[in-house]
Amino acid sequence: MNHEEPDRVSIDFGGLLSSINLYTYEDLLEEMNIGNRTENAIISTEWSNVPKPSEKLLEMWSVDFRRVWLGAPDNFEPVINEEEKTMVDEWGLTWKRIGKYNEFVNPPLEGASLGDVLNYRFPDPEDCGRYRGVKEWAEKLYRETEYAVVAGHSMFGVFELGCRLCGFNDFLHRLLIDKKFVRVLFDRVLEIQKAIVGRYILAASHNIQDVTTPENVAAMYEAGIEYGRYPLGGSI
Repeated sequence: MNHEEPDRVSIDFGGLLSSINLYTYEDLLEEMNIGNRTENAIISTEWSNVPKPSEKLLEMWSVDFRRVWLGAPDNFEPVINEEEKTMVDEWGLTWKRIGKYNEFVNPPLEGASLGDVLNYRFPDPEDCGRYRGVKEWAEKLYRETEYAVVAGHSMFGVFELGCRLCGFNDFLHRLLIDKKFVRVLFDRVLEIQKAIVGRYILAASHNIQDVTTPENVAAMYEAGIEYGRYPLGGSI
């Protein structure tokens, strides 16, 4: 940001794109004799990865970035079937463990009508659990550490969610022949995303460094102004 030559290449580990498979992470901790996999860590069983690895590991590897994530909603619990090795998330997506990865199966809106989309139960953007502690977490990292503070990736994009909700074959087919359905689904998903991300950005924005394009920052800020309220309902 100061247009100065850095002393070294920045090191990142965590998030989604710079993360590690959950089960490989467990092997890594055992190899490095670190111990408890969940200590100071955030584990994602849906994505089969580790958005926030152990702080001890991050320090050992001199990782320069720390992410601030949304919390879990208060009013939703994943539906887990241990026997089938499946989990249903708040988007209604069923994830099934296959080897070391979780793959989505049984898309809930495959073959759906417009009415099905309009009546579908999407995540609740006003659930206070998502935002509780986000502002304080970002402030603590910003004021008490020298790390680059990064907004955690909170959800998939509209195209990805379209493919997951409808199934790849069904959704790609609709993109070609049923654009009205696609527009309605995209509008509904985007409305939910903007409402959630808008509130998140307002809570944490003053303490997160800009690590994305100006266009994305502007879009998130606009979503914050349109949808964001902090504290939400005075209870965060």
